[in-house]
This record gives sequence, C-alpha cells and structure tokens, in this order.
Amino acid sequence: MGSASSSSAKNGKNIDGADSTIPASLLPPLNWEALSSDTVSRSQVLRPSALDLHYYPLDGRPEHGERSTPHVKSVCKRAGESLFASCEDQQQQQKHGELCDQCKRESVKQSCGIVVLLHGYQSHARFSWLRRWGAPPPVKRDPRIHGYVLHEDLSLLLAANKAQDTVPALGSSLAATTVASATAAQPASEKDDSLEACGSCAGCLGDPQYRGSFVEHLNRLGFVVAAADLESQGLSEGWGGCRGGFREAEDLALDAMQLLHVLRRRMHAVLQEDEGICGKPNAEAGGELGAEGKTQEGGTAEGEKALEAGNTSTEDAILGNTELPVFLIGSSLGGWTAARCVELFRDSAAIRRALPAVASAAAAREGEQQSPEPLEWAAAAPCLRIQGLVLLSAMFDVAMAKAAAMWRYTRPFVQQLAVWAPHVHISKGTHTTKFKTETEHRQRDTLYIQEGTRARTACEILQKAEVPVHPDETAKIKESSCRALLVVHNTLDEQCGIEGALTFFKGVQLQDKTLLAINAIPPEREPGEEQQRMVRTETEQEGGQEGGLLQGKGDTQEHDGIARGSHFEPLHFDKRVSPELQRELQACADCSLNGLDVHHSIASESDGDVVLEKIAQWLQQRAIGAANSAAS
Repeated sequence: MGSASSSSAKNGKNIDGADSTIPASLLPPLNWEALSSDTVSRSQVLRPSALDLHYYPLDGRPEHGERSTPHVKSVCKRAGESLFASCEDQQQQQKHGELCDQCKRESVKQSCGIVVLLHGYQSHARFSWLRRWGAPPPVKRDPRIHGYVLHEDLSLLLAANKAQDTVPALGSSLAATTVASATAAQPASEKDDSLEACGSCAGCLGDPQYRGSFVEHLNRLGFVVAAADLESQGLSEGWGGCRGGFREAEDLALDAMQLLHVLRRRMHAVLQEDEGICGKPNAEAGGELGAEGKTQEGGTAEGEKALEAGNTSTEDAILGNTELPVFLIGSSLGGWTAARCVELFRDSAAIRRALPAVASAAAAREGEQQSPEPLEWAAAAPCLRIQGLVLLSAMFDVAMAKAAAMWRYTRPFVQQLAVWAPHVHISKGTHTTKFKTETEHRQRDTLYIQEGTRARTACEILQKAEVPVHPDETAKIKESSCRALLVVHNTLDEQCGIEGALTFFKGVQLQDKTLLAINAIPPEREPGEEQQRMVRTETEQEGGQEGGLLQGKGDTQEHDGIARGSHFEPLHFDKRVSPELQRELQACADCSLNGLDVHHSIASESDGDVVLEKIAQWLQQRAIGAANSAAS
C-alpha cells in the first residue's frame, strides 16, 4: 500500500540527523528521497530515507520500520483474530501479499483491478486501512439496543441485571449486596486475566500491521491496492505548512483526481515493461514501480520538451490503461473526497487545475476534432474513469455538528477567523470514540492529528459537506465515468447521519447501485417481555415507597436504570431512527447487516471486518464483470 505523492502534496525537508531521544510530539519531518518524476502528471515517486524509518512505521512491514512482527501470529491471547485469510510465513507473504509500491510486474499483469483507499479526517492511510491488534471487547454490544455505552460499563450493567434476577428479593439489602459484589468482582477477574494473558506483548501495541488487514485481503483476491494521505494529514504537507488544515475542501478531490491519473500512468508503464521488476532503486529500474514506463532521464526530457513546445498530444499526456478496472473507496472525509472527485470528472475547470498537461494537450488540438463532450474531459477520459465507487460513512450529513450550541452561537466569529486567522484552532483535540481500543490507538499513533480543528477547515467541512448530494452535482455522475456505486453507512451513526448518504444514493442515476444500511432493522422484542418489565417496575416502585429500597439504593439505582433502558428496550434505535426513515431504508437498501458493533470509522471498529468482507465481495464481483465485458 503506497502513498502516491505529488509535488504539491508532499515536500522533502532535509534533516541532518535524528536523535532517538526526541519525543513523539516533536518528530522531525520526513527526509524524502525522490526516486523518479513525471512532468506530465507533475508527480514524484518518493520514499523516506532509512534515517526516518525509526520514527515512522510506514506500512507494517519490518523492512519499513515495523516494531512488531507481522508475519507471526500474535502471542496475545486477548488480541482479536482477523476474519480475513492471512499468509502464515514471511516467504508466502513475500510471494502473495506484496504491497502496491513494491509489487512485481507479473503480479500487476495478473491482477484483476486497482483499489484506491482514502481515509477520514485527522487520520492517515496506514492507520485507517492496516490492521491494529487489540483486545476484543469484554461483552457483545448491539448498538440498536444498548446504544454506545462503553463496553466496560455495559459489562457492569449486564452483571448487575443478572445478579438482580437471581437474588431472592429485589428490595432487600441482600439484593444490593449481591449486585455490588457481582459488579466489583467482574472487572477484577477481567483485569487479572488480561495481565496474565497479555503482559507487554507486541500484539497489543497497536502498530499498523499488514497481516490480517483489509489491504492484504484485497491483495490475495488479486487487487493492486494504493492509498494516499490526504492533504495536511499523515505524511502529507498541508496548506501553510500546518497539519490538519486545508484552504478548500475541493482541493482534496483534485488531489484524488491527480492520484488516479498517476496510477493509470504507472500501471500502464508496468504493463508495458518487457524486462525487470518494479520496486527497484531508481538507478536500476528508473523508479519505484517503473513509474514512467521509460528511463527517468528519457521520460523527463521528453516531457519537458513537449511542454515547452506546447504541442503535447493527447496520447502522450494520457498513456492510460483502460483494461484494468479502478475502484475508489473513501471513508468519512475520504468518502466525501471520492464522491466529489467523480463528480468533477467532467468539470473542465477542475481538469485544468488538477491535470494542466492534459488540458494543454486538449487546447493544442482544439479545432482538429469535434466532440460532444468538453475537450478536457475527452482528453482525460481514459484516466478519469472508474469501475466502482465505494463510500463508507461518507461525510454528507453534519447536521448534528451544525446543531451544536458552539457552532450556532460562534458561527459568525469562526467565519471571520477563517478569513483573517485560518490556522487558529477553534476546538480542543479529542480522541474519544465509542471503542476504548480505538481511542487508545489514536492517542498512541504519532501520525494521527492530535490537535483540534482549525477555523478554515471547520468552515469548509460544515459549509460544503452537503455539496455532493445536490441534484445538480449527483447528475454529473454518468455511466461513462463510473459504472457502479456502493454506499455503506451505519444507521445509528452519530457523527455523519445516514440521511445524507441516502439522498446521494437516490440522486445518482446509475443502473448498478447499492445502499448497504447497517443496523437498519429494529431489534425484536421477546413475547411477554414488555409485561414482565412493567410488573418489575411496579414492584420496585412499591418497594421504594415502603422504604425497602432505601438500603443500597444509591449504589444500584443509576446502573439498574441505565441497564433496563438500554439492555431491554431499543430506546436508542427508536430515538435515532424515525419510522419514516426505517420504511425508506427497508424499501431501497440492503438491510442484511444488523446488530454489528460499529459506529463511524467502520474499517477499524469491532465488527468492521464483517462489513469489509461484504465490500470485498462486491469489488470482486464487479472486477469479474469488467473482465468478462472486456473479453467479449
């Protein structure tokens, strides 16, 4: 999994040395080493120097700075196993599980497609798509029933309910004592088990690992996988040299457009190679992945001459391979970026900004041929065409953030800050998630953005999140540029509502489109449970009036109330999903995945592997269909 880098996205800042005592919060910038360059796409193939690999574990492989051993099964008994098949030894993994930026030419020729991954806000590609081992939750949590109560708290609540059902009298002091004993004993036993099983093994460090990840699974299915850190996130440099800030949200879509163009050229070059393998140093093979299809010197000189002469032909500017299908997958902000990128495929102004060489080639041939499409689109069509678009928790609906008191009352002030002081932080950095392990991983990761949101970035996100779902914009997605669409969203997502994803799905006029709504079916109540709960509640109320519950009431009332409201009744689902939305989802969406413990960052959450497996099957089916169509 490699990050295709452009000259505008990353900047090689030289450092003379590195001290191992430098704290993680003051890590030096990467010393990028340029392997090759492409003047047509204005991109460079970069890799960090060996000096920097000590600080930045890039992709979970030992030779790239991984601090644990991904080729050996985790020794931690508490670490969850991946649902994906994995290579067991290093030799097998080197043969079948090679990463995109070091794969062999033969592997590319035998691949069934290219998958491009885009991550979410404040994250980076390796954090989002590689696997990070962690202890499984202590209890199974169904968000439709329990909401997003922390697993540890839910475990205590369930234990309290179980003890409450087994005690002789609900209002007696013996009941309160039994409940308190059960809730106190359970975490102690879990703590002892965790200490005995885990210790300080590498399996719980949380470093990104290739083995067992979604990336490896796609590689084993025959896909070439590429990923990129979005502007100002991960290893990419940002606007004004600041992390976590960008001037315009649309710049992210233009970067994705450049990435697709670069990948098309690089894959075309690899497929046209007669000798050698990709991944060799620049002096041996003309650049990692054989990026230009020629030697670096020849390709660069020819490109410069063509640009200077102003007569660059469309064929020279494109070199696109239309036989290898490309699939674009984006999560959260990456989903917004992917959708907006596809909508801009036919935008002449966007093509001129993102691919100036292609635009100049079209301008040079203006008048020679007549085309019903804009010349820029006709020139860029071989590269700006994807087989499938997958949106995972896409950031189309931020109504909850807009409804927050902070945004309502400070909006005019923040908008002024966005103009005069765009890089000022308007919020504190927070890493609290619905999953304890995920929160710990974010705090531990040195490339994950720890600061709050900047003024300009906040305005761009909140004001432009709904742009891709506008009917005029969804109408720009045509069969000629995108053949299939898969929208995946959690119905109970509290960060980006499913309403925006539903609107986008209904607005896109593609024959092959699927909406996968997770946790969209309400949980079924057991017969007679409502009556039993009412009797129990009345009994407790009577006991409280008589004073029988006064003993131990302060210890058990809060936990018991939350447990009854969240464990027995689907209050969270009924409050979050209206009956109208339920009917609409069941009418147009695939609602087969229910009871999954996921929230927003699905790829790295407890039951995320189930969703990713569904996505992998969808990709494989479309890749097979594309191959059959090409053969016929």
